[in-house]
Amino acid sequence: YIADKPYGINTHPDRANREDTLGNRLSTTFGKDFALRIVTRLDKTTSGLVLGAFDAVTAERLNDMQLRHSIVKQYVAVVCGNVQPDQGRIDLPLLRVDEQNKTICDPSGKPSATEYTTLNYSPETDTTVVRLTPETGRTHQLRAHMAAIGCPILGDVLYGGRSADRIYLHCARLTFAHPFTDKMVDVKSVPDEALFD
Repeated sequence: YIADKPYGINTHPDRANREDTLGNRLSTTFGKDFALRIVTRLDKTTSGLVLGAFDAVTAERLNDMQLRHSIVKQYVAVVCGNVQPDQGRIDLPLLRVDEQNKTICDPSGKPSATEYTTLNYSPETDTTVVRLTPETGRTHQLRAHMAAIGCPILGDVLYGGRSADRIYLHCARLTFAHPFTDKMVDVKSVPDEALFD
C-alpha cells in the first residue's frame, strides 16, 4: 500500500504520541489485524507518500529493493535563495552528529548524493521550488544537502532555513517495479500548500 502522510504527524507511535500517527490512522482503515510495516518512512516534518506492506514477505522484498536503491523517490521542496545552476547533483558524504539526528557534510561520513532541478524562483520571497531525487537514503539527506549549497529548506531552522509555518518538504512521487509482478508502479502526490506551486 501507499499512504499520503500529512505534515506534522509521526509515521510510528512513540512515547510522546501513541494516538494520532500514520500507523494509528492506517490501523483504523485496515482493521485490528493490521501490522504496520513501513518501507519508506518519512519524518514528522515531511509530508507525502509512504510505502508499506501488508505482510512480512512483501515487506522483505520491498526493503531489499530499498537497499538496492531501486525505489525512486522524488520530493518537492521550497528552499531559501535562488538555486544555481538550474540542475545539478550534490555529491557530499553525510555524518550524523547528535541526538536530534542532525547530519553534516563531512569527508568521514557515508557517501550520499542528491539530484535537483529547479522548478520556479520567486524574487518576491527569495525562494525556489525544487524537485529533489535522493540517490541514497541518509538521515536528513535532502535537508543537509540543500543547506550545504547555501539554500536550506524553508522552515528548516535546524539547518539554517528561515522560520515558517512548516518545513516545506514533500515526497511527491514513488516509482518502482512491483515486487511480485515487475509491473511498474508510479504514484504521485500534490502537496496542499499553494507555496509549493
